[in-house]
Amino acid sequence: MTLKKLSTIFAQYPLLPNLLIVLVALFSCASILLHGAFGGYDLEFHLIWVKHFTAQLAQGELYPRWLMDMNFGAGSPTFYYYPPLAYYITAIPGLLFPWIEVITQHAIGETAIIALSGMAFYHYAQRRFAAIPALLASLIYMILPYHFEYDLWTRQDLSEIANYIWLPLVIDYTERLFDGEEALIGLAIVYGCMMLTHLPTTLLFSLGLAGYVLVLTCMKPSWRFLAHFSTAIAIGILLAGTYWIPAVFCLKYIHAEEWWAPFYDFRRWFFPLVDAPQLNSDSQRLFDMLCLTTVIFALCWLNALCWRSPEAIKKLWPCLALVVVSWFFMSSWSRILWEVLPLLSKVQFPWRIAVGIDLATAIAVLLMMNNLYLQHDKLTILVAAVVISLLLYSLATAHIGFSLVPDDAGKNVHKLYREALFMNSEDASPHIPRWNNLAQVDENDKTIEMLGQKVYDKSHGDITTGNVAYVERNGSITVSTWAPDRILLDIDLQNPTPLTVRQLYFPNWRASVVGSGSTLKIAPVAGWGLIRIIAPAGKYQLQLKMGHLKEELIGAAMSGLALLLLSGRAVWMRWRHQARKTAATFDKSISEN
Repeated sequence: MTLKKLSTIFAQYPLLPNLLIVLVALFSCASILLHGAFGGYDLEFHLIWVKHFTAQLAQGELYPRWLMDMNFGAGSPTFYYYPPLAYYITAIPGLLFPWIEVITQHAIGETAIIALSGMAFYHYAQRRFAAIPALLASLIYMILPYHFEYDLWTRQDLSEIANYIWLPLVIDYTERLFDGEEALIGLAIVYGCMMLTHLPTTLLFSLGLAGYVLVLTCMKPSWRFLAHFSTAIAIGILLAGTYWIPAVFCLKYIHAEEWWAPFYDFRRWFFPLVDAPQLNSDSQRLFDMLCLTTVIFALCWLNALCWRSPEAIKKLWPCLALVVVSWFFMSSWSRILWEVLPLLSKVQFPWRIAVGIDLATAIAVLLMMNNLYLQHDKLTILVAAVVISLLLYSLATAHIGFSLVPDDAGKNVHKLYREALFMNSEDASPHIPRWNNLAQVDENDKTIEMLGQKVYDKSHGDITTGNVAYVERNGSITVSTWAPDRILLDIDLQNPTPLTVRQLYFPNWRASVVGSGSTLKIAPVAGWGLIRIIAPAGKYQLQLKMGHLKEELIGAAMSGLALLLLSGRAVWMRWRHQARKTAATFDKSISEN
């Protein structure tokens, strides 16, 4: 069977190439599926967040912003600031199979994300090219070194990995708009999803996207295209408003300065790296992997020149620009731009722009495979084998743990992760509300001792069991409900009494007496930042509830407006289509008569 016949079969049965993509994803991630990930700078936090995010989803909370059991049970506003979309994906295995370990759940979610990224690229590629080159390029897109080895294995950056799903789809719908197709709704949705997945990647990719749109406009000026593109991006930004508005405008409530501490200063992370000795080996490996990816891109250029393919060369020019610009922004030559443009400094690591190199290389491979496919079936297979072998060699030499059996070091890592998950669940320091000073509190602090033991001890040790501290001789307090967004206390006090509740203070906490409508003042405990309430005397039920910050309401209103605009656009498109169909039927009837 020739490749062209196989391509025809794939085109007739589009499920088949997607199944192959899933199988490759399963093979590539076999080690973590069997044993879980064995390392990664951010793995501990992502495991903890997956665990608590899934648990609160299972309790019926549709958007768990406040993770109640984080920080030794004191809570954390994690998803006020961290994008949620990747965690909805990883939550699905845990919701379907609640008995599995969170390490396994996380591994299944990561594998699904890798597969979805391949499927997304195939969706983009097969619309323009034959199924075989589209499939081969999609497989390579899945395992490109920065995507698969560095993001997945070395860093375990779940959200950045997930953003690879949206990159080709944004390009796809942008090109559809340029070709005059109705793609405004699709572009708005996928761009909004990108923002809901990882803001730094979105920011960097948007710079490249703006340049690509400029190139397209120079090739064929079209005010209609620019208007539709701008409208789609604006609606996408509105769509993600429910996340990014609180994330940006509520930074004042947390220790956000920790995100841009000296370690994360962008000046330390330019190529060549000279000021990060503890990560130099990993960074050098990253540099080598990006060089390999660039070599693959250069081979694609050489193929286009050798075969004198003007169409491929024309499409490769924007890809070349993206590769060059990406390398420039990763080098110290771009330092002045990072210093002048304030948003760039928030990205932390300049090498995050390497997603552009991966996308450009995947598109270049697609063009090369298609060129070879049209001329030489066997050569296509040979070149694909060489490219995939180069990538697999780079991954294997990067010590990513293709072994199906973990060594003792891997087992020890898992032990540490389990301890972190089920003993302390400590959040990253930037997410801690600013009313907690992050410093060791006086050991003689009696308020905290009344909770059973300190929320944090010197070693960040065991989880506490007490939830409310008060002077017991004044009466009794019983916890009736302890849920993620609602705490109910049965109160019976002889005198007004200060209560300390084992939840960190945040401005949207509200306290009220059930049934009376009266509200109580909430204040943070100095140093620890726990909730302090002066409970009045009497027998009643006191409710602590997470309200909505004005930033949340504004963000939700923006997302609601975006959904309304998209719905209106969809209705209008349907009406226009129906009107045209009716007019065509009428014209045909007139002509026949």
